[in-house]
Amino acid sequence: MGQVARVTTTAYPGREFHGRIVSLEGTVKSETRTLSVRIRIPNQSLALKPGMFITARVPAGASRRGVAVPQGALQDFHGRTVVFIALTDSTFVPRQVEARRLGAEIAEITGGLRVGERVASQGAFLLKSQASRTELGEE
Repeated sequence: MGQVARVTTTAYPGREFHGRIVSLEGTVKSETRTLSVRIRIPNQSLALKPGMFITARVPAGASRRGVAVPQGALQDFHGRTVVFIALTDSTFVPRQVEARRLGAEIAEITGGLRVGERVASQGAFLLKSQASRTELGEE
């Protein structure tokens, strides 16, 4: 969010537009490894039109290194924000994390999770329910 993006289009060869990322939408599509991004670009000349194909580049040095997870992976567990870490394919444990919202469906983990750790992104609320029942001795 807030990063500068350089935008080009074949409609205007050699011309470059500059904007800022204002939102990240949806989740990363595993097939194409793409993510929808909304960029606010000044367009006083109305050169850019709806439906145009563009190429956007975000300088690599401008980005922070971190971990992003689907918003649904975050759970409120006894007043703490947690994600459920996969120990095995069928064993998950809650881990407290620090997170901030990046977009409608994406959160950045700013503490408590390392790159490469697997988290439950679907059904985390069921894992939370199961963990609560286990703590209460119902299992």
